[in-house]
Amino acid sequence: MATTPDQGIFVEPTHVTVLRRLRLIRPEHRAQALRRVIMVVVVAWVPLAILCAVPWLAFGDEEARSFFIDVGAYGRFLLAVPILILSEYIILPRLGQRRSSSSSPI
Repeated sequence: MATTPDQGIFVEPTHVTVLRRLRLIRPEHRAQALRRVIMVVVVAWVPLAILCAVPWLAFGDEEARSFFIDVGAYGRFLLAVPILILSEYIILPRLGQRRSSSSSPI
């Protein structure tokens, strides 16, 4: 897939375009990144936590408790995904600036 001269290498992803059209994010406001991180954590981690907490608290199922002591689950849902979202706001503008500031073709 070749890029045209007016199109940058680091084009905005489709999901970001959809989120911008839904007015969930604005690229000029980095505070929106925190809102996106909270939304992702609520959508990704909270339902799993509820599904594991109900059997553990209601029926005393000790296997359901393992989700809450699993460091990997915390690492994926509460660290890695938010870092990826925040990096989009930090890295993509810098890459676009670097690309537009260099006049020599690669």
